[in-house]
Amino acid sequence: MNDSTEHTWIHEVAKMVFAKDNRRPYSMDIHDMFAELEAGYAMPWDRPPLFIGCFSTQGDQLSQWRAYAGDGSGFVIGFNRECFPVPSSLTLDRISVMQGLTVALDRVVYDETLQVSLLFRLLNELERLLNTPSNSVYARDAFIGTGVDCLQYMAQFLKHPGFCEEQEWRLVLSGFGNDNPREFGISPETKQRRRGDETILYHEFDFATDRTGQPIREVIIGPKNPSSAEDAQKLIETCGYHGATVRKSRIPYR
Repeated sequence: MNDSTEHTWIHEVAKMVFAKDNRRPYSMDIHDMFAELEAGYAMPWDRPPLFIGCFSTQGDQLSQWRAYAGDGSGFVIGFNRECFPVPSSLTLDRISVMQGLTVALDRVVYDETLQVSLLFRLLNELERLLNTPSNSVYARDAFIGTGVDCLQYMAQFLKHPGFCEEQEWRLVLSGFGNDNPREFGISPETKQRRRGDETILYHEFDFATDRTGQPIREVIIGPKNPSSAEDAQKLIETCGYHGATVRKSRIPYR
C-alpha cells in the first residue's frame, strides 16, 4: 500500500463528522468503537486478517505506469465486472446481521464530502442499534463488536483525496463474516509467494468458477514493453481467454 494513512484515514473522517454534528454528541460507545479500532492497528494479531486486491478504472495513466507494471514495461489487464461474482458494498440494513462482510468488491471513496456522508449514516445506524431496548448486556456488547467490524470494513474503502487519480476499486477478503469465500470464486487456502526478501500471503481468485463470460476485456501493452499486439493476443489465447481487445499504450513514456 502506497498511502501512509491506509486504514487510518477513517479517523480523520470521523473528526469531520464529529465537528459537523457537534449539536448532538455521539455516545461513549461510538467513541469506544474508534478507540478499539485504533488499538487493533497496534495488535494486528488480535484482528481478522485482511486480503485486498487493487484495481483501477484508469488503465492507461502515466503516474500508474511509473508506479506499477515494471515502470511501464508490463501490461494492464482490463476485467469484466460481470465476471466477479462478488457482492458490492455493505448496505446499512445488513449491518446487524453482518452479511456481506466476508468478500466485497467496491469503489474506493476519495471525496471528503461523500466520506463524511457515508460515515455519518453508518454511525447514526449504529447509534440506533445501540439504543434498541434489550434485556441482555450481551446484546449490547455484540452490537459494539459489530460496530468495530463495520468501521474496519469501511476503513478499507476510504482513502486520502490525494490519491483520487488512481480511481481504485478493491476486492476485499476478510475474516469478519460467515460466508464461504469459495462461493465467490476465492480459494479459502492462504498461499505464499516471494517478492525479494518479503513473503506475500494471498488467496487465489478463480475466474473459471461458474464462468458465463470472458473475464478479460482489454489488455494494454506498456509504453516500454517491446511486445507486439499479436504476441500479446497469442499469449492471452494460450491461457484460454478470447475476445479481448489488445492495444499499445497511448502515452509516449520512455
